[in-house]
Amino acid sequence: MLPSWLALYISPEPNSGCWLWTSTLDRDGYPLASRSRKLKPRTVRAHRAVYELVSGPIPEGLTLDHSCRTRSCVNPGHLVPMTNVANVMLGNSLGAVNARKTHCKNGHDLVHARINPKGERICRPCQAAYMRRRREKS
Repeated sequence: MLPSWLALYISPEPNSGCWLWTSTLDRDGYPLASRSRKLKPRTVRAHRAVYELVSGPIPEGLTLDHSCRTRSCVNPGHLVPMTNVANVMLGNSLGAVNARKTHCKNGHDLVHARINPKGERICRPCQAAYMRRRREKS
C-alpha cells in the first residue's frame, strides 16, 4: 500500500496500465520525489521508491527497467530489476542498436568484427576489401 502523500502524485493511465507520475521529472523524464529524513530532504527517483515500498528492496547491483518503455511510469508491475548492461541493451541508443547487429550491411557475420575509427563495427571481409581499395589508390 502506498502512503497517501505519494498516491497524490500518481495518475493511473487506463489503456496502458501505467501509473504516471504527475510531479517533478528530471531532465531525462524520470520521476523525482523528495523524502524528508529528520529535516534533511533527499531527492530520489520516484519509480525506485514506489518499487521498494510495494515489492521490497532492489537487489544489489541491479537497476530497474521500465518494461512499458514509459519513463514517467511508477507502476511496480512495469518495473523489472536487471543489470545495467541488459537495461541499456533493451534501449534504442546507437551503442545498443549496433551491439544487437549480427551481420554487416553486406551480409557478413560480425562475430569477429573490429571497431573502426568512427566507432562502428566492421567485419573482417569488409575491412580487407577497404584496405585493398586503399592500397590500389596509392
